[in-house]
Amino acid sequence: MPEECTKMGFPKEHRHRLCCLRQELVDAFVEHRYLLFMKLAALQLIQQKANKLDNPDVMENGLSATTDVAESENLGRSEPEDGKIEENISGLEQAKELAETIASNEGTVDPKSKEVIQNACKAVGSISSTSFDIRFNPDIFSPGVHFPEACSLDSQKQLLKDAAAFLVSCQIPSLIKDCLDHTVLPMDGATLADAMHQRGINMRYMGRVVEFVTKTPGRSQLDHIYKIGVTELITRSAKHIFRTYLQV
Repeated sequence: MPEECTKMGFPKEHRHRLCCLRQELVDAFVEHRYLLFMKLAALQLIQQKANKLDNPDVMENGLSATTDVAESENLGRSEPEDGKIEENISGLEQAKELAETIASNEGTVDPKSKEVIQNACKAVGSISSTSFDIRFNPDIFSPGVHFPEACSLDSQKQLLKDAAAFLVSCQIPSLIKDCLDHTVLPMDGATLADAMHQRGINMRYMGRVVEFVTKTPGRSQLDHIYKIGVTELITRSAKHIFRTYLQV
């Protein structure tokens, strides 16, 4: 797990063992990884082009195949210099065209170009080495499901962990930012729950949302969100306590 998640006390074991990631989160995570995939491929193509101009004998592989996701995301989030914006846009278009060509198996593709796609696929956790293809194994952490010993599960487990970390590190801050910008205007517990679900945030993360609000610089602007969140926490906690006594 990423360091920021372990500091928050994750991973946590739930009593019912039926915790799942919402489809909205899966869609957002896959879209995020696809953008990262395109940026990685574009960066490598630009570096290859620069290496050819500077020194044709230098190895043309721009990024290592062992580039981890955290380092890759830092590369993807870095702001391009003014003089390189058009070059980066051109690199993205070239990377997209290259990925489509390799996926369709049409024409001959340069080995170095294939290596670019392979490196990008490995960095984002794609199950295919020739195209962007991310799939989750829903039973990977199920204690009652057994897999063949020959089956490699590390990459499948890591992908699910990355998706969960994406929820904590990206989706929750994104929700708070939207509330600050008044893009989202929760008026009560139901509308706050809807806003969370639209971003794939489960209600079990309500405590994290409230905690993030308290640490936000614009805390005074989010006082209503804080009150709604605390009210929801108290109400839902009481529901779990009373449920035992209300069952027939």
